Amino acid sequence: MADNKRQTRVARPTPPDALALPHVVEAIATCLRDQADFSSYLHAVPRSLWTPALTAFLACNTTPPQRMALPPSVLVLLAATLPLRPRIELEFVTRDAARLASLVAVLGPSLSSVTIHLSSNGVANGRGRAMSDLLLQGCPHLRRVIISVVPRRANQLVELNDALGVVAHPHMDHDAVIAFCEALQASTTLRDVVSNVPSLGGFHGRTLPVSLIILDWESRANEIVDDATLTDLATAVGRTQLKYLVCNAFGQLATFPAAAPMLAQLQWLIVSGLHANDMKALIDGLSSVPSLTSLSLHKCSLSSSMELLRETLATTCVHLAKLTVRDQHPTRDG
Repeated sequence: MADNKRQTRVARPTPPDALALPHVVEAIATCLRDQADFSSYLHAVPRSLWTPALTAFLACNTTPPQRMALPPSVLVLLAATLPLRPRIELEFVTRDAARLASLVAVLGPSLSSVTIHLSSNGVANGRGRAMSDLLLQGCPHLRRVIISVVPRRANQLVELNDALGVVAHPHMDHDAVIAFCEALQASTTLRDVVSNVPSLGGFHGRTLPVSLIILDWESRANEIVDDATLTDLATAVGRTQLKYLVCNAFGQLATFPAAAPMLAQLQWLIVSGLHANDMKALIDGLSSVPSLTSLSLHKCSLSSSMELLRETLATTCVHLAKLTVRDQHPTRDG
């Protein structure tokens, strides 16, 4: 009787890793700038995780066209890659907009930069205006247009001015960035993040997983990180178990209360590229990292603040065992 009442146990399927999803694989792949890294990454993950757009892109990449008069089959493949928002550079001689029309009709939404070399009479008879109108209407993401021409008659200068009337409106689509940040937030096993993609910002209000141990987050040289980005970054790292941080905005980050739980347990800190007027914020921030055991300062201007740095480390970072300083302008004894 007990056997009849016993319910058959069904094994629960193991949920997939938050990073092992097609749209996340696509987001990661499109952040890779190096062709070798892009190819290595894609071939390291199962083909079942490739989105249709990635599959089409790889097909185009393995059989590149030999001329710009692309056959319909290649145009179909290129159209399938549009969700990736690829950057395509067109380099061929044209006399008018007609030769661009078929390409722009298919690829226009993905074009961000176009370089056009016009023949000496290529902008005559209203062709400059037609070229400009075609690019403006068919390329909503266009950011840069380079037009090269050697006009021979005065009227061609007017036509060229019409061609140069193309106005590129900057456009940024955050869909892939947000998808990636949400995948990071959902992960339960992630331990190391290196972020040098400006569009990721401070992870856009998403939190990084508790499992995170290492974070390399640096802004570009001489860039002022705004408060909104720092607020997001503080929110992102606050609940992590971070032990190792590379961050040239550490001084500012330390002023945000949301980052305090992470900073209290931080053990390794690397900061680079600070000017003399940035050092006070860095030194003030050291009071928030009492568990610090290693501090590395690379290419920081310490000549006027070395004494204050040593005093602060001696009184607030009592567990510090290693200090590495590579000063741009070292003091005589530093």
